[in-house]
Amino acid sequence: MLDAGGEYKSAAFLKALNEQGIKVLQSAPHTPQQNGHAEHFNRTIMDKAKAMWHEACLPDSWWEFSVKQAVHLYNRTSMAYLNNETPFYRMEGSIPDMSYLKVFGCAAYVFLPSEIRKEKLSPKSKLMTYLGIEQGLKAHRFMRSSNRLFYVPKAFFDEEYFPWCKTQSQRHTMHLNKPINEQPHYQDIDDTAPPAPLPANPWDNLDGYRPNPPIPPRPSQPTPRPPTTPQKPARQAGIPMPPLQRMRPGSTLDSPPSLWMQLNPAPTRGSGL
Repeated sequence: MLDAGGEYKSAAFLKALNEQGIKVLQSAPHTPQQNGHAEHFNRTIMDKAKAMWHEACLPDSWWEFSVKQAVHLYNRTSMAYLNNETPFYRMEGSIPDMSYLKVFGCAAYVFLPSEIRKEKLSPKSKLMTYLGIEQGLKAHRFMRSSNRLFYVPKAFFDEEYFPWCKTQSQRHTMHLNKPINEQPHYQDIDDTAPPAPLPANPWDNLDGYRPNPPIPPRPSQPTPRPPTTPQKPARQAGIPMPPLQRMRPGSTLDSPPSLWMQLNPAPTRGSGL
């Protein structure tokens, strides 16, 4: 039973079914209830794919890799309607090997051949994201930091670390050829946890005794004022201003004016001379 979708109506697809003697039955448009088995299978695959996709915090554009991995695992899972046998066993007649499976979306340190390194001093391995098994190719599928796929037959996996999850810290180092329970431990980053208290001062428990007591601060000195310019005293009332003309040696203000001064009076103020 097929739905009325255009992907099932191509001439090449219908020709292949007729050559195998398969009769095509299609459900009514907009009635998925008539094709319940296929709809249930699609829901099962999408539930598995979304569980792995969100667990690894992968971007939305990588949904196809989680769907491919879900189908790969479904074909190697025992089914009740197949007498607890796997679809792979029904098709191939052999028990599938599951030893190569890794956690989807986990981190892996992948060896880089010398042909793709930038220079001789470049690192020989890089941290990548594991995206399952590539069908038709005897290799694992990885995604590099530059959003390019990379295929290698083996790598060094860290199945407890997901590179795309921002709330998880990276393991500082790993030991080659050791099980996961013997690897160095790392802790998740918790932004809500309070900061760790500061270490206690050992001198605070000695009743105020310290071998080198702190030097008390010096008393503050008053700020000296800048020197002021002495101002001239104001002229007192009743004291006459000195004359504008030159005084003769030996004369005072009380001396009567001489004959020359009487004949040549001094110009008054404001005369313009």
